[in-house]
Amino acid sequence: MYLTHVESVFNNSVNTATHQAPNELLYGTTVWLFPNMDLLIDTSDPTVAEYLEQIQERIDDAIAIAKDNLLIAKTIQTRNTNRHC
Repeated sequence: MYLTHVESVFNNSVNTATHQAPNELLYGTTVWLFPNMDLLIDTSDPTVAEYLEQIQERIDDAIAIAKDNLLIAKTIQTRNTNRHC
């Protein structure tokens, strides 16, 4: 019963290595448990298509930043491990 809530909290929590939540990386924003399903998206409208392109760009940027942050975190972990060996 509470698993959905736990999963949502986990997926919307910021990761220390990537500095972003898993949902931000996947969807470009945090995801609500109960989205408003009354909204219809008309992709034939140029402003909607432009908005969707902007979202895709935000997702791509977030993934690039997360990859950079992950590389930095791995480097720090390697350095700290080598100090103790």
